[in-house]
Amino acid sequence: MNIDRNNGGGLYLTYLTDIGENALCTADIQSVQCIYVIEEYPNRVYTAKPWSLPSLDVAFLQAARSHHIDARLNDTEMADIENSTSSTNDTRSNDITVLKLVDSAIPSDDPKDATDDSGIATEDAQEVMDKLWDLLGTNPSSEKSKRITISVSENRTREIFPEVLFRLCVKLAGHHRKLPSAIILQNVQRISNESEAAGGFADIHSGQYGGQKVALKSLRANSSEASKQSVQDEMLKEFCREVILWSRLRHIHILPLLGVSEHAEAKICMVLPWEDRGNVKDRIIKLRENGTAGDLLVSNIHKWLLHVAFGLDYLHEEKIVHGDLHGGNILIDELDNARLTDFGLGVIADATPLNYASKHGGGGYSHRAPELHDPEAFGTKSTRPTPSSDVYAFACTAIELYTAKPPFSDQSLFQIGSKVVKGERPGKPLTAEGVVMSNSMWRLTQQCWAQNPKDRPAVKNIVRDMKIVVSGKELLVVAPEVPKPSAEKQQPLEVHSTGCQCYIA
Repeated sequence: MNIDRNNGGGLYLTYLTDIGENALCTADIQSVQCIYVIEEYPNRVYTAKPWSLPSLDVAFLQAARSHHIDARLNDTEMADIENSTSSTNDTRSNDITVLKLVDSAIPSDDPKDATDDSGIATEDAQEVMDKLWDLLGTNPSSEKSKRITISVSENRTREIFPEVLFRLCVKLAGHHRKLPSAIILQNVQRISNESEAAGGFADIHSGQYGGQKVALKSLRANSSEASKQSVQDEMLKEFCREVILWSRLRHIHILPLLGVSEHAEAKICMVLPWEDRGNVKDRIIKLRENGTAGDLLVSNIHKWLLHVAFGLDYLHEEKIVHGDLHGGNILIDELDNARLTDFGLGVIADATPLNYASKHGGGGYSHRAPELHDPEAFGTKSTRPTPSSDVYAFACTAIELYTAKPPFSDQSLFQIGSKVVKGERPGKPLTAEGVVMSNSMWRLTQQCWAQNPKDRPAVKNIVRDMKIVVSGKELLVVAPEVPKPSAEKQQPLEVHSTGCQCYIA
């Protein structure tokens, strides 16, 4: 339907449905389908305004009744529509330009092959990231195998797996220190002036967003570094990568990332839900103060360890390694569920063992697998955490929750590393009330901190066995192992020099 200027500015619109006092209509102007709200309908005094909502329910529109109405618009309103159409054409042309850059950065249709963002200039990176994020938003995680169709020219389309688009987005974030605009939150306010908590890499302030209390977590550089600016730049690079990884995760036992704020703090910060119950160590202390102890307290510990296993299993399925698992990074929500947080972020700050000891109560270092203490002794040069080192940390976390102390808490950092590399482990733990760890839980703990990483169970096995532990039954016969993913699948497509926890290429 074209604009008919010879008929008093008449414009045929396809009526879809009423919206309050207005009507929702479509107009096909210059072969571009436009959607307008026709105000003051049904009084037949029409003012056309572009539909402003970001998306429409296609099923709703298809089901809506339609017929044509003859809208008489004045010259100003007609010009507005023509300008809107021109703007739509410009937007479409710009989209194709951006998608051509995406197309060139993905040279292969094989989802295992690496992406190449070298052809995307810094000035184009933001638009490309925003377009990638929009495309990924239409493809939920439950439909990972469903390809996304992009138009790379007027007459050519291409189908790409969402995981490839996501990897490209992560790579752009790291290279250009940028984030998709949709992740940046507005109207985030800081409440506390003093840091209310601290981690090995961050200061945490309380804030407010959307009427809810939130945690604002900002990176803290190590002031002792000689080249502080270069360290901060590297931290920002990995911060952007990890924010994108975290923002796409959706699981009941993973603390969600709401977004980031550029204004609530003097520097960029993560915005996270505030959990009043604190971490699992805080929760255990509170339960003891309220009279919950003995076997009842142990049943809660087992429940939270099962939650941790669920969360780890999800992360590993998403090809993300936690890398810093200990009691300080397990939060308890209002429903008493455990939720993992800070996965991979301890490595971003390039924290020394002393940082971990002082900020986490020794948790990070005491939970470190032997192959990370001395890689060469295990035939490797990498200190990058792996799924197997997460499993080792799970065993140490079990000891920590039983004893309220990290393993080897009475030893120096050097002594801890030396003992672990030699294969020494803590003895069977008991709680402050004298409850000894059950045989099933102890057997699982020993399996998880096996000296050889290949001898440690997959997290799916931990989930299976923790369910038995929680039920109170004894695991008398070790069930067959769930096969681990093949070595080919677990190999990262690209090894990042900073020790990133993902397999992103």
